Amino acid sequence: MFESIATFQSFCLVGIGAITGSWIRMRLANLIASISSIKYLGTVIINLFSAFCLGLVFAFLPFSDNSSVNKTTPIFLLICVGFLGSLSTFSTFVLDLLNLLLKSHWRQSLFLVLLSVLGGLFAVALGLVLGSL
Repeated sequence: MFESIATFQSFCLVGIGAITGSWIRMRLANLIASISSIKYLGTVIINLFSAFCLGLVFAFLPFSDNSSVNKTTPIFLLICVGFLGSLSTFSTFVLDLLNLLLKSHWRQSLFLVLLSVLGGLFAVALGLVLGSL
């Protein structure tokens, strides 16, 4: 199954991060749902928070010679791929969007797309800037 100990280590790091991230996402989504009547608010908040954290982590990661993030470091695998990859969720965002579109809630659909995409870009950029200070 694993070609080397490094592959097994990568598998374990991603798995540990993913289990933790998905559990925290579930808890946060349930908490936000108990506070707000807006169905997709939890997904948006969690995704924006994840994007911000991704920007922070990227500010601290080592870059390779071609100015791209070294995606094989243990911290990248654990936090970015595992934890933040499971904390944020594209599939739930798309499902929320589809439900709004099926109900012909055009303005809410547009707002959700703009908030998620532009807000996500802003959150990553803010994390990068604050992490670089």
